Parts: sequence; structure tokens; C-alpha cells
Amino acid sequence: MIAALQTAVSGMTAASKRVEAVASNLANMESTSTSGPVEPAAAPTPARDATGEPYQGYRPVRVDQKSVAGGGTEAVVRQVDPASVPVYDPANPDANAQGVVQMPNVSPELEMSELVRARHAYEASLNVVRAVDDMMGILLNRKA
Repeated sequence: MIAALQTAVSGMTAASKRVEAVASNLANMESTSTSGPVEPAAAPTPARDATGEPYQGYRPVRVDQKSVAGGGTEAVVRQVDPASVPVYDPANPDANAQGVVQMPNVSPELEMSELVRARHAYEASLNVVRAVDDMMGILLNRKA
């Protein structure tokens, strides 16, 4: 039963990382290179914009999950590629001569679907914890 708890806790941890990534992406989706982006916890790697040029703005992240030997899951944070997309906004101080500014490659719709996935994953793991708790209670009551 301990293995089931370890698996559930690893799932809850992965779901929490997914929520952190979504929160960071949504909070920084309007950040440009001079508007003070907040870097996510992921290891920094050189980012390129959609044209292949170096990009200095916020680098959105995604969380991928992979199975761990012996049960459970591991959440791996990776940066989105490309890190930015060109947006026409001539009023933005970071816009180039054509009025195009590189904005973080963040889709609010995708982020909200990731948030829903994280919620369902967390709830499923929590249900496993509750089931193990119930089984342990039944086991302890029978032995007493």
C-alpha cells in the first residue's frame, strides 16, 4: 500500500508543477524583452523567436510527465519552442521598424486546458490516497 501512496504523491507533485507552469505562463503572456519578464523555474537555455533570432523575453514552459521505474510519474519542465511569436503592435516600445514585436508563445486557451488536466490529475491522485487510507483503516480495525 505504501507503493500506491508513493505513486499518488508523485502524481500530485506533477500536477502541482503543471499548475505552476500555467500560472507563470499566464502571468507573463504580455511580457516583452524590456517589460521585465519573470523567468520560470526551468533551466535556462538559449531561446529563439519564430524567425530564429535570439529572444530575450519570457520563455514559456510546458510540463511533460514520464513514468518512473517502480511506479509513479516524474514531471519534466521544458521550454516552449519557439519561445515567441511575432505580433503586430507598432505602439509597443519593443516593436521593430515594421511594427512587429516578439510576444511569448502563450495561448490562454491551451493554458486553461492544461489547468483542467492538472486539476483532474490531482483529484485522481487524491482519490488513491483516500482509498489507501480507507484500506489501512479497515486493516487496522480487523487486527485490533
